[in-house]
Amino acid sequence: MDGVPFIFDDFAQGLYGLPKSDVLRFKSETGRLIIRPSGTEPKMKIYLQSKGKDVIDAQEKNDKMLEFINTFIK
Repeated sequence: MDGVPFIFDDFAQGLYGLPKSDVLRFKSETGRLIIRPSGTEPKMKIYLQSKGKDVIDAQEKNDKMLEFINTFIK
């Protein structure tokens, strides 16, 4: 998202002692986004995790991240 610094990990070559996999991970201070292909269906799996002051704050951050992601996949 605009102005939010993040760390990008591409697991295609294997990272942290894990085997190679088609996984992308974006981490920031406020949460992370993980994208991978489904193992059984022709679709992508997207996992969102957000940190917030409380559950409502974290959900609002997830909603903003999902809105941002949808600009690329719709």
